[in-house]
Amino acid sequence: MKKLIYLFTCIIGTAACTDGFDEMNIDPNNPVKASSQSILLAAQRTITHTLLDDNNVFTTLNWVQYHAKLGYSEQTYDIDWNTDAFFNNQTAVLNNLELLRKQAVSDEHANYEAVAIIMKTWVFSYFTDMYGDIPYSEALKAMDENILYPKFDTQESIYNDLVAKLKEADAKIELEPGVADIDGASDIFCQGDMLKWKKFANSLRARLLLRMSESAADVAKAGLEEIFQNPDTYPVLEDNLDNVGVKFIGETSGVNTSIFVQQTNNGQVRAVSTTLVDLLCANNDPRRTIMLNATKKSVDSVTAGVWTEYEYQGVPPAVLSPFNSFQINDVSTVGDAISLDYSRPIDVLTYGEVLFIKAEAASKGYNVGSNVADIYVEGVKASMEKWGVTDQGTVDQYLALPFVAFDSSRAQEQIITQRYIEQFHQALNTFAMIRRSGFSGLKWVSIGFSIENGYPDRIPYSHNMRGGNPNFETIAPQLTKNLWGNMWFAKDITVTTAAAYEEPVVYKFIYN
Repeated sequence: MKKLIYLFTCIIGTAACTDGFDEMNIDPNNPVKASSQSILLAAQRTITHTLLDDNNVFTTLNWVQYHAKLGYSEQTYDIDWNTDAFFNNQTAVLNNLELLRKQAVSDEHANYEAVAIIMKTWVFSYFTDMYGDIPYSEALKAMDENILYPKFDTQESIYNDLVAKLKEADAKIELEPGVADIDGASDIFCQGDMLKWKKFANSLRARLLLRMSESAADVAKAGLEEIFQNPDTYPVLEDNLDNVGVKFIGETSGVNTSIFVQQTNNGQVRAVSTTLVDLLCANNDPRRTIMLNATKKSVDSVTAGVWTEYEYQGVPPAVLSPFNSFQINDVSTVGDAISLDYSRPIDVLTYGEVLFIKAEAASKGYNVGSNVADIYVEGVKASMEKWGVTDQGTVDQYLALPFVAFDSSRAQEQIITQRYIEQFHQALNTFAMIRRSGFSGLKWVSIGFSIENGYPDRIPYSHNMRGGNPNFETIAPQLTKNLWGNMWFAKDITVTTAAAYEEPVVYKFIYN
């Protein structure tokens, strides 16, 4: 009876029985709230694979002509390419970053809030760059507002809000140590360095503003001038040590989780397009030996003492016929200095890119505080340094070549061509750059669907976006076969591509 009375008194709420009860029933192995550190780290790891790795390895690397297929493709563009994984990964990460933002607001942690905003903006910028109009203003509100089918916003409205969000995030950042520190070990982008996050926010804003320059020139001009005229208020990346990217530590293949590096380590080497091989070899670019391997056939022949020259040859973006293909040993592949360097970082945004953005802004007549030729030269030098070319004489010799020496009459083409080289393997960023500018010059052979519609405007909307959201019907009339249709930031831009097969050039360099 005493036991029953004791149990009853506990149920009706005596303080003696309930004190500490909640704490005793918390399972430490099943926390009800994820830490900000774990949310950020998981988001960065997942989205790196989605935007900078997995998706690049497949179609987009070929579209921007960093890579090329060895054989004939009956259908150059797959109009029903399933991008559900791409879409699902982005939406999952965006939801987690929104959770991080809300949690930071609740915790009054300004820096985690700023980081969440910057990360969300970066992901959304790729999202709209690839698809065009997307759910944005009503996105991520299923839990709070029960919006299960968010409307599609125009790319123009999205871009305007993205640049505003980056400026907001920059203003929130607390630089004083100890005020709002974030854990450097769980921040693989900036290692907890809030000044670097500030530079990242402003550099990313510059990227997006330049992307807007063909469709909203006044907005782009005002924004870029504000950033580059006020370096103390809006610092940007200042050298290659500031480069934002995923850094790896160690000397084994298991350390670098990039699928591209892992595939190369397992023998799945990838051929390089004639577009890149021609740019590097025809102009004796010193980055050639880093970005490219000589053909295995020539390397074996030089090693055996049969030949005295290494050969470099790309694969055309599309081949002549079903009977025309290339053998992997006869063509150049991605350089071992990249694909077998297990500690090489995966770039998110680099100092070289920022300089080329600034140079192009100057070439458009924007007052960014420097001479366009000087910025362009500094951009080339920064790219050389990043890729491992450190001999100043070699760099100066390259800068003196007619192809490279600054010519105001073709400034935009030169700047974007050098940016194209700098961004090797940043395929999604380069894809947007090409559609926005028309450069760098591609050599696409018009076969299959591309005869009728030309270079693709977008990555295909995923099945989940097309079939799962009734609001998709509002934008469906804008599309042609899910790959073409106006892209706001690429207004009136035509990507010129060749219409005839070109036999690849074989470049020979003496062994030394």
